[in-house]
Amino acid sequence: MSKAAAFKNQDALRYVQNFLCFGNEFPSYCPAYSKLSVQKVPHLQQLLNDGRGKEVVGEIDRFSAGDLSVSRTAVIFALAACAQSKHVPTVQEAYKVLPHVIKDCGELFTFVEYAELLSKPNTGWGAGRKAAVLNWYKLRAPMELVALITKCLSRNNWRHRDIIRLTHPKSDSPVFSTILTYIMKGMEEVKKVQQEIEPDGTLNDVLAYLDAVHQVKHTQDEQVVARLIETHRLSLEQVPTVLYGSREVWGALAKSMPYSHLLRNLGKLTSVGVLAEGSPYAPSIVARLRSSEAIHDSKLHPVTLARTLKVYECGQVSAKSKSKWVPYMPVMEALTDALDISFKNVTATGKKYCVAVDIAGSVTLARLVGGHVTTENIEGGTDVTRPLQWAKEQRQRFDVFLVMTDCTTWATSGSGKAALREYNSALQLTDTKFIVCGMMTQGFKFATTTEPGMLDIVGFDERSPLIIHEFVTGYR
Repeated sequence: MSKAAAFKNQDALRYVQNFLCFGNEFPSYCPAYSKLSVQKVPHLQQLLNDGRGKEVVGEIDRFSAGDLSVSRTAVIFALAACAQSKHVPTVQEAYKVLPHVIKDCGELFTFVEYAELLSKPNTGWGAGRKAAVLNWYKLRAPMELVALITKCLSRNNWRHRDIIRLTHPKSDSPVFSTILTYIMKGMEEVKKVQQEIEPDGTLNDVLAYLDAVHQVKHTQDEQVVARLIETHRLSLEQVPTVLYGSREVWGALAKSMPYSHLLRNLGKLTSVGVLAEGSPYAPSIVARLRSSEAIHDSKLHPVTLARTLKVYECGQVSAKSKSKWVPYMPVMEALTDALDISFKNVTATGKKYCVAVDIAGSVTLARLVGGHVTTENIEGGTDVTRPLQWAKEQRQRFDVFLVMTDCTTWATSGSGKAALREYNSALQLTDTKFIVCGMMTQGFKFATTTEPGMLDIVGFDERSPLIIHEFVTGYR
């Protein structure tokens, strides 16, 4: 391969890495959902057409395993595209990694939907896809599998029953056969069949779990449901919506709820009385909120904790939200402590940053080196290239320029590209990153595809810090 061809493929891979990280090959992240299509991933298609699909699958696997993506939908779409490639080794590699790249049933249904879409005018249900999708079920531990299939019954007009019919599974395992019977015919048929099966420990556990889920679906007794939730560690997805207003049910759910889910549901837990003065559930939840171990295990960024604290303090998610609550002070105090502790979750990039904040016609610069911060105010209006010009004039070497603005900018993508290249040339640098972060989701286009060091963030949210970290470190 010539040097030019190698560079071209490496350049295409960079675009694919952008897509896997935040759902857009173009160096621009916007929190708003955008429907994916083949037309939006030309560089992914280029690599597949050039026979470089196995390399793409390797990146998909790495991004998924390392939690390097804020867009799981993009990861699933890319895997589906590889699975529909005309390059046989790519297809084989895609189906090989499918069982561990696809995390849950919702993602499985999404993969199947994308795979069929990309297979048109055919359905694409050949032997390879059937075996790979069936392996997603078969390679999971029985208790993990029954938890997953009872949490997500359908999505995108796909159900487990539809998939099992298409894959034609055969199994000598009494446990897996029982799970298949549950999927195809329901709990009543399982109860009939189980009388003919020699029970063992795993099968008994599976039957007990499925029976618990069945009971929860068919009773409105809050005490019974709460007891079953605690005994079998059931989740919110397995609870009928008619019980969503029950304090006992939410109290039971909170005991085993993942930390991130607990944060998302603090408002609901408060509105139903779980988090209130005199509640028997409140002390343990408050203690867990400020638990260093729980915060560390969650890997949540301080921005997530800060947003949670602010939303909880407001007493509603947004001005249009029907759900409202009166903030419980011990929760506010615990979240404040959790925010301080969460800074230990931040992984250092080892880079030297110049953070520029646009404030009322001038720009305040903060220089971050080895944990030390110095600030300086410079004039220049809302020209996002001004920090680069200043650093060039001052002969200041930075690895990353992060400009935070209200989106009203005088500079264009052309001037940004020129300013970055002039800075690199003047200080003899080659890999400086220039990130423009618009704090509001007003549309702007500043980064350019011909300059790999540029990135736009069109609306800052809790996923933005991960995107910045991965972009700065080269997705490594």
